[in-house]
Amino acid sequence: MDGEIVLIKERNGYRIIYGHSQLKAILKKANEVFVDVKWEQGKAKIFRTGQGLLVAKDSRHLPLLNF
Repeated sequence: MDGEIVLIKERNGYRIIYGHSQLKAILKKANEVFVDVKWEQGKAKIFRTGQGLLVAKDSRHLPLLNF
C-alpha cells in the first residue's frame, strides 16, 4: 500500500489527485497497487487490463480517468 497516491471518486470513475509519478513507477514493476481514496474508507486496487487501468473498490470496477 502506498500512502503517497490518492484518488478521488467521480461519477464515471476515479481520478488521481496526488502521486502520478509514484503510480507510474510502481506499475512499471507490478501489475497492481493499493491506494487511498479521498473521503472514503479503505483502500482501492488499481490494476492493468487490456483496455487500460481499472480501480476496484467495494466490488465495483471503474476506470482510472486521467492516467
